[in-house]
Amino acid sequence: MIRREILKAGRTGMVVSIGLVCIYVAARSIPLLAPSPLERNVEDCKHRLSLALGGSLNTSSVLETPFNSRPLHLVIDQCCQDQFLVPNIVHFVWFQLERLSFYHFLSILSAHMFLKPCLILIHGDVLPAGEYWGKLLDIVTNVVHVRSDPPSQVFGKNLSWIQHKSDIHRIEVMKEYGGIYLDTDLIVLQSFEFLRNYTYTMGMEDDVGLGNGIILAQKNATFLHHWYQSYKTYDPGEWAAHSVVESFQLSKQFPDLIHVMNKTSIYTPSYWQTDLIYKDNYDWSGNIALHLYSVHKQPFKEETIETIKYLNTTLGSLARVDGAEDERNSGLSNCQLQVGSGLKILDCDTIHSLLA
Repeated sequence: MIRREILKAGRTGMVVSIGLVCIYVAARSIPLLAPSPLERNVEDCKHRLSLALGGSLNTSSVLETPFNSRPLHLVIDQCCQDQFLVPNIVHFVWFQLERLSFYHFLSILSAHMFLKPCLILIHGDVLPAGEYWGKLLDIVTNVVHVRSDPPSQVFGKNLSWIQHKSDIHRIEVMKEYGGIYLDTDLIVLQSFEFLRNYTYTMGMEDDVGLGNGIILAQKNATFLHHWYQSYKTYDPGEWAAHSVVESFQLSKQFPDLIHVMNKTSIYTPSYWQTDLIYKDNYDWSGNIALHLYSVHKQPFKEETIETIKYLNTTLGSLARVDGAEDERNSGLSNCQLQVGSGLKILDCDTIHSLLA
C-alpha cells in the first residue's frame, strides 16, 4: 500500500515524467505520513472482501470472485457507496489470454491515480499476464478478478466477434454493479467526480454515435435496460450499429435518462484521427480522457517505457520517462509517482524495475 505523501516537490530532487505520470526522485528523506482516509478505505474494502471470499486468491495474488457474487455486492454497498449516485468502482473487461501491454498499463494506472476508485474490477475468463501486469500489481493493490465467460449469444443470436461480446458484457456489468467502465486503451486525464451525480453518462464519438469506451452509470440505470433491449435487432455483420449508433438514437429518444459529453472531452482525436496521437502533437488539455485506439490501429508499433521518452508526439506527451536510470545506483531511498497534481511516494525499486 502507498503510505507516504507530500504536497510539493523540492528542488533537491529530480522529476522523471511519464507525462501524465511523473516519477520524482528526492535527494533527501521525506517524513513518513499516516495513510490517507482514501488509502485506509481502499485497504479496508480489500480486507473485507478478502474475508468475505475466504481469501480466494488466484496465481496473480489477486482476489477472485464469480460474477454476481453476494460477497462482492455486500462489500461494494458497504465500502464504495458515497454521496454520489455512481459508485466509485472501475470496471475493465478482459476476454483474451494475452499480456498486458504498456498502453494497458497506462490505462489502468491512470484510472487508479485520477479516479481513486474503491475497487478496480477486471471482468473476464482470464487475467492479463506479462511484465507490465506484475509491475502494475506492485502499484495498484485493489484489483479484483471477477470471473465471467464471454457471452456467446444475445437474444438467441450468436456473438461472433470478441468485441461484440465485450459490448454486451459491459452493459451486463454496469447493470449489475454500476460504476465507471473504461476501455483498456483509454487514458484517464482528470477526475470524473463531476460526472458521478448523473445517473448515466456517455460521450459523443462522432456526429451520429456515442462512444462506449467510457460509461458512468448508477446500478441498473434505466438507459442500460433500453440499450440492452435494442440488441433484439442485433446484426453480427454490423460492426458498431448497436454499440455506437443505436446508443445515440436512444439518447435522443430518452434524453432525461442520459448525460452526454461532447466529443472533444473524450473522443478527440477520433478513430479516424489517430495520426494526431501517434505521429503529431495534439493539445489534450481540454480532455478528461484520451482514447488511444491501440487495439484497432495495429500499424503503429507498441512503445515501451524505454522507447517512449524519444517521442515528439501526443503519446510522448502523455507518457514520458527521462533520466531515472541515471539514479539507480545513487542510494536514494524515496521515489515519487505523480499523476496530474497527485503526488505519491513509492519504493524506488518498484520505479526502477519499470525501467529495467
